[in-house]
Amino acid sequence: MTTALDQALTQIRTRYGEGAIRRLSDPDPAALPPSLPTGFAALDRILGIGGIPRGRITELVSHGSAGQGSLAASLAAQAQQRGGQVVYVDAYRQVDLGLLAHWGVGFADLRVLRPSQPSLALALTRDLLAEGGADLILFDRYDPAEPAYRDVDAMLAEVTPLLGATASTLVFLTQADAHRYPTGRALPYYATLRLGCQQVDWITEELTLVGLVTQVTVIKHKLGPPTGSAQLSLRMPANA
Repeated sequence: MTTALDQALTQIRTRYGEGAIRRLSDPDPAALPPSLPTGFAALDRILGIGGIPRGRITELVSHGSAGQGSLAASLAAQAQQRGGQVVYVDAYRQVDLGLLAHWGVGFADLRVLRPSQPSLALALTRDLLAEGGADLILFDRYDPAEPAYRDVDAMLAEVTPLLGATASTLVFLTQADAHRYPTGRALPYYATLRLGCQQVDWITEELTLVGLVTQVTVIKHKLGPPTGSAQLSLRMPANA
């Protein structure tokens, strides 16, 4: 028999996600590991919590090709290895499947969302979090100077409580210079962790380019050491 309380709880779950209300006998999202390993021990060490924080927003800031995509792919592979569901929001239809495969991402357990236009990517991400079920969402890419993202403030205000309730993790791949990030943007304030990626060297073997060295610097960290950096050696896919 459906009661008025049951109807009210159903409406709340629809609006705020399944994790907004739970029985005491249900699994508690807070009991999950507090972090998701990045796949790079040096980076996990400087973060102090063993990886990026679960149930929060992380921003990977990079100008140009500096290993940002490789780091995101490694995060996806780590989430899958732990049984998590991964969603890739491909806002500009530029996902590099070869790069994802290179870092161990399994396509059978990967969902790729391709909005018809970038302005719809925020709405898709918000709706996905409201429905629940995704352990890691990669948003590629966010450009703070792009007019299509003028509604990001409202979207972030809505999804932040959803992340905490469901233990989902949202990672933005931001196309910007970490040192010249446009002022007045909301994402730097909503993000729990912000990492800047900057290429510092190339990796060559017998005059053949096989990868790059990127320096990942902590720009902001609410749950761990507020500063620190790690250099990562990133191998390119063989057919890159």
